[in-house]
Amino acid sequence: MEIKFSPKFIKLTFDTDEEFSGRSLKMAGEPLDNGFDADIDTMVWLAPFDSEVIDEKVKNSIKQMIIDRNITHNFKILFMGGDDYA
Repeated sequence: MEIKFSPKFIKLTFDTDEEFSGRSLKMAGEPLDNGFDADIDTMVWLAPFDSEVIDEKVKNSIKQMIIDRNITHNFKILFMGGDDYA
């Protein structure tokens, strides 16, 4: 998973061996000193999949992938309004 962030958004691109291979998405949020506080409700696919809606099951799957990734990285992605972080 490749992660890029700006002051208002975080962009995730999934590697070829991951469930969402070749897809990218973005989420709004706020930068932190050591990570990013992301709002899962703003999660959207980027082109060419931007017309597809991300349902709650997929959001939760992606969220869990991010939480699992957090365990091995110093840069953390947290989720607004919740305690889901590593």
